[in-house]
Amino acid sequence: MLLRTLCAALLLLLPGACLLLQDPPTSSLGGECEDDDWCNEGLICVFRYGTNNPGECSTPSPPGTCSADGDCPAGQLCQGSTIDTLGACQVNTGCTSDKACAEGATCYRGSCLFLCESSLECPEDTYCSTLDDCPYRMTCPRACAYL
Repeated sequence: MLLRTLCAALLLLLPGACLLLQDPPTSSLGGECEDDDWCNEGLICVFRYGTNNPGECSTPSPPGTCSADGDCPAGQLCQGSTIDTLGACQVNTGCTSDKACAEGATCYRGSCLFLCESSLECPEDTYCSTLDDCPYRMTCPRACAYL
């Protein structure tokens, strides 16, 4: 009753103000979402195709499983995830910053890589390729790889 009275008062002063007081829509499993508040109880909002695309209400992953690196605790990487299968969080035993890599290389998911757009940028006996072990929810860079 109080909310209805408040909306009526605000409507007189500021049309559309009641929209600010509304709860976000709730979605069931597989429904579209912007954050966890949009999903029914027990579900979370997962951005399978990056945060520039709509999220999807999903059940939380079991502990230690992942779809992308962001699902893992700090210092761990998601390994082995595909569009159909959850991966496992594993400790990153490789680089953690560009400082740990040779000059001109970039630290990416625990590996030092020479990033490229074409094979012309790569050293002899290598070519520019998209990484093979990229978790499906991530956009992975192109890097020089051995033939």
